[in-house]
Amino acid sequence: MASPLRLRSPKGVSTISANLADPATVGDLLSIIAHESGIPVGQQQLKVGYPPRTLTLIPDLPISSLGLQRGDQLIVNISANTPAPRTVPAPVAPAQPDITVHVPSHHPVPPPTQAFWDEYAPEPQTDDKESVPCEEQLLVVRNAPDDNSCLFHSLSYVLPALPSTPNERPTPTFLRSLAARTILADLVTYDDATLGQSPASYAEAIQRPSTWGGAIELALFSAAFGVEIWSWDVESGQLYRFGQGSGWDNRVLLVYSGIHYDAMSLSPTRGAPEDFHTTTFPVPFPGRRDPIADSAVTLVGKLRAKKKFTNTATFDLKCEAGLKGEKEAREHASSTGHTEFGEY
Repeated sequence: MASPLRLRSPKGVSTISANLADPATVGDLLSIIAHESGIPVGQQQLKVGYPPRTLTLIPDLPISSLGLQRGDQLIVNISANTPAPRTVPAPVAPAQPDITVHVPSHHPVPPPTQAFWDEYAPEPQTDDKESVPCEEQLLVVRNAPDDNSCLFHSLSYVLPALPSTPNERPTPTFLRSLAARTILADLVTYDDATLGQSPASYAEAIQRPSTWGGAIELALFSAAFGVEIWSWDVESGQLYRFGQGSGWDNRVLLVYSGIHYDAMSLSPTRGAPEDFHTTTFPVPFPGRRDPIADSAVTLVGKLRAKKKFTNTATFDLKCEAGLKGEKEAREHASSTGHTEFGEY
C-alpha cells in the first residue's frame, strides 16, 4: 500500500506516494523521486526528518532499510562528486583480519512528536497564524508583509522553481522583473486595452515596490510556472482559478482579503518550520474528493467570521484628499502620482 511522503527539492515542496514495505526497494523510491524532482537516481543526495539526517542509498536494498514512516519529510539535492578512493598501504607486519560489524538499519524510526517540534523548530508557529486541520496535518495561512508587494511575497512562498533555474526559488523582485519582461515580450496578449495603459508604462510600474499586483500577474505567473493558482476571496468565499484548463498538474493556494494577499500551505504539525510545508498540490480530477480545497474553504470561512477582509467599494483611505474605496484610490493615484495609502 502506498504511503504519502513530503518531498522538498529544488523545484519546491510536494507530496509523493511510495510503497514503504518490502519487496519494494530503495531504487524504487529513488526512481519516484527522480521523476518528481528531475534529479537522476545516481546523483541524488537524500535526507530525512528534522534536523535532517543523510540516508545511505543502496538501490538494491529493501526500502525498509531506510526506516521511513508515513508522512516523513524527504529533502533531495544533487550530491557532490564522489571523492576518489584512498589508497591504503599494505601493513608491514601481518595484521589481524578486520571484523566488520553490520548494524541493521531497518528498524522503524518513529515520526517526530509534537514535543520534538516544540523543542527544535527554529520558528515555531504562533497563535496568530490561522489554521485548520487537513488530513492529519494543518492547512495554515502564510502571512505576507503589508508592503505593497504582498502578492509577490505570497507567490514566492509557494511557487516552484522555474525549469531554467531549478535550484532557485523565485523572490518578489524576480517575480516583478519576470512580469515586466513577459509583458514586453508579448504585446499581443498584453496590449493597451488589457493593461489600461501602454505595455512599456505598465512594465515600468510593476517593477516598482510600491505597485500592487493583481489578476494580470496571477494569470501571467500561472503560465510562466506551469501551475494553477487558486485564490479565494475572503468576503465572498469565491474561488478564482488562474490557469484552469491549461493542463497544469499542480496548483498553489492564495487567500485575498480585498486589499491583501496571503498564501496557504500544509504543515505536518504545529510548529514545523516553513521549509517543511507542502506548498504545491495536485489538481484534482473532476468529481473526486478534494480535502485540500475543502480545508481551504473552511479556513477562508474562519477568516470571514473574524471579519478579516476589506470591502474595496466602501473602505476609507488616508491621504491628503478624502478617498473612499479602491476605485477612488486608483483614480487619485493616476491624477496625482500618490501611491502610499493606508486604510482607516
